[in-house]
Amino acid sequence: MSALETLQSAEAFVAGRAKPAAMACHRRLVESPMAVCLFSLGAEPFSVAAVQWGTDPDELRRAVAGDPRNRDLLFASLLDFAAEFNAFFEAAWATHTVRVNRNGREIAEVAQPPQILVPNRESIMLLGRLGRRLRFVENAPDDLLRLGAHLAFLREHAVIAGQQLIVAATELNDLHFHMALNDWERGSLAAQDAAIEPPAGTSGHAAAADVDITPIGPRPDAVQDDRLRPLLERFNRDRAGATDSATVAPLLGAIDAHYEGLLADAWRLTWRTRQRLLDSLPEARMVGQRVATDAEGYVSHMQLMDQGIRRRTRQTVAQAIALRARWEDSSTRLAAEQAYDDPLQMVDVLLSGQAMIGAVQAIDTDHRIQGPTNMVRRPRIELELEGSCPFLPGETVHWDADPGRRYQIETINPRPGSGDRVTLLLLNPGAPMLPARGQLMCVATLNVEKRFRGGSPANIPWPYAAPPVPTDGDIDAQDAA
Repeated sequence: MSALETLQSAEAFVAGRAKPAAMACHRRLVESPMAVCLFSLGAEPFSVAAVQWGTDPDELRRAVAGDPRNRDLLFASLLDFAAEFNAFFEAAWATHTVRVNRNGREIAEVAQPPQILVPNRESIMLLGRLGRRLRFVENAPDDLLRLGAHLAFLREHAVIAGQQLIVAATELNDLHFHMALNDWERGSLAAQDAAIEPPAGTSGHAAAADVDITPIGPRPDAVQDDRLRPLLERFNRDRAGATDSATVAPLLGAIDAHYEGLLADAWRLTWRTRQRLLDSLPEARMVGQRVATDAEGYVSHMQLMDQGIRRRTRQTVAQAIALRARWEDSSTRLAAEQAYDDPLQMVDVLLSGQAMIGAVQAIDTDHRIQGPTNMVRRPRIELELEGSCPFLPGETVHWDADPGRRYQIETINPRPGSGDRVTLLLLNPGAPMLPARGQLMCVATLNVEKRFRGGSPANIPWPYAAPPVPTDGDIDAQDAA
């Protein structure tokens, strides 16, 4: 946590409610996502005891397994969820378009990939474990196999920073609000919601402490498990080993009622988090670029599904390295995009010395410098800073209004008794926009360029890229002898 975040969290504590951390919504919230809320048994991390889903907060479906430790009961309870989830998730692919690029290659595209909304990060992990369990089950219904493949893909894609295929409500709150909560409380959707909109006359910190006592899933606490235990024992006794629907369905009433109460808060708060951001913040400018990245991943996954190619359970070394590179690249790029899109996010960058703000004093649009063979046009901009410049001549910076363009710091002239005067050269002379004289200009070293475009990264970790060490003999053979 930065010094600024600490200060704003302290201010939130004094004010009794969370403080805004953003002036724009940095995730695409689609018109009709599918919300999924789950509960597992306390000691069964790969099973789902209850799942609730739907694309409207007032129209929901719920399924309970009875005893999810029994494979037949678990799989039977997931059939309706699998059918509806698959139909929703594959709808965008059913209407995809194909364009031909300049090399004659056909490229499949979707305008907007599907979005799954869950209460917290633990729900993403549970769905991923369920997907890992389902995708290679022998003699299972096709809907379950497809569900497993989709969930496994979502879990893998979820590590990409800024992705929007599966979105946790707790992460939305954490990104857009500063709250006087510790790390454990910030993982609780109920505690976050109480800190953001506390009841009248109650401090948000106190309200969060009250509601944080009862988990909203997917893992139950000991009290919730204790309430379930007699219901589970009675269910297993009454079904007498039967797993057919005719016998099991009439016996699920008490267990279903138990999970109905547990899932109610998770369901309500998940949809409430989404609506709060839709009502209060406009979408950030560069969100669409991350949607395009999501769409590429979704299209690739669906093409593999159509070809009948199954995703690996464990990654190869090369796949793990590539995924790590994608994650690091997306994390760096996401921080840059959010800062350029949002003044509140840029404050931390300014405090860390990676950005500066100056007033434009002069602009020379016809300025030219000597190139390799002739004079080339490089528009020149003079900035007057209130303090000293944190950069050195020759460094490359980006203007927050047009972060895709590069400016080079040409000169830095200290002025006694006032701030530095800095000269910038625009390295992309075809830029569609330039600052105006007298305008405040914020530039930073953060780069929004996508650097990793697939394949194997150039900087492979040394354990996998180190050259062989020459020896006088076979070390393994000598040790064996």
